[in-house]
Amino acid sequence: TRKRVRVMVKKYSQVFLTMLFIGDVLIVVGSWLAAYYLRFYVDVIPIYKEVPPFQVYFSVTFYAALVWTLTFRAFGLYSPMRTVTKLEESTRIVKASTVALLVFMAVVFYLREYKYSRGVFIYFWVVSTVGLVFARATMRTILRFFRRKGYNLRFILIIGAGKLGKRLLHSIKGHPELGMRVVGFLTRH
Repeated sequence: TRKRVRVMVKKYSQVFLTMLFIGDVLIVVGSWLAAYYLRFYVDVIPIYKEVPPFQVYFSVTFYAALVWTLTFRAFGLYSPMRTVTKLEESTRIVKASTVALLVFMAVVFYLREYKYSRGVFIYFWVVSTVGLVFARATMRTILRFFRRKGYNLRFILIIGAGKLGKRLLHSIKGHPELGMRVVGFLTRH
């Protein structure tokens, strides 16, 4: 029945958003650890002091994941974005990552356990932002492929069958990757 369909669609939406969340956490954690490696073991920026112990950087990984996910949530990146373009989502990711980096730096410097390398933060921002944009774009491409094939659809009832209603129908039919199917028009006549 309709109620079962609605519950099922919501459930699949939650599964997707949970996968997105877990993927983001893994990318952020991996990026923080990769940033440490890039800064201290890849010879791009000279090291003038002793290489800090890995444990010092690993100990703040939880804060990185927490700050990023809370910031992404605040920027609306964990809500359905069926009609948002990849460019719009990428722009949101870059903005959210920038804010998250600033908050994370403040948190880490407030803890004052250790003086962290600015180079690590720069590498972290670049690697995490590129990784998150790429992962989200890949996920959207996969989702849009399945929507074109008729999976993960939203059914739409257009109110009004005039010029505007027909234009909306034409627009929706022109973008099957959005996963929206028009079931009809609702009119007074």
